[in-house]
Amino acid sequence: MSQPSRLTRFMDLPDGLAVDEALARADASLESHRQAALQLIDQALGELADAGSRASAEALARLSDSIGSLAGMFQLNALCRVAKRLGDIVRTLNERGGADHDLIGLHITALRVIRVQPDGQGAAELLKGLDQIAAREARRASR
Repeated sequence: MSQPSRLTRFMDLPDGLAVDEALARADASLESHRQAALQLIDQALGELADAGSRASAEALARLSDSIGSLAGMFQLNALCRVAKRLGDIVRTLNERGGADHDLIGLHITALRVIRVQPDGQGAAELLKGLDQIAAREARRASR
């Protein structure tokens, strides 16, 4: 018969935390970092806005990945989605050896709008429009 795993032995120790309590503590700990994360998001957005669509692919990807990761951590879903899409677009265009400054600029603007108005119908409509543009670009690229 196999020996219990180290984790199983650890979980069976007395005086441990209940799962609900551990999750509540983790959520509280994460929430304590929200303001700092929002400041980092705003800083990255500022850098994107300053650099614009003509920034290097590496800078665009790094900044969009940073925004997407932080936004996802705090359930800023629309912001996360647009940031991840911008990173994907930049990488795809870079692989093809081209750039679409208008498309990149549109996503940078969308990030800035969603940061100011993260929820609601406006963000949903903006995401829907970006989805339509992405589908059009995918069709165009496959020709």
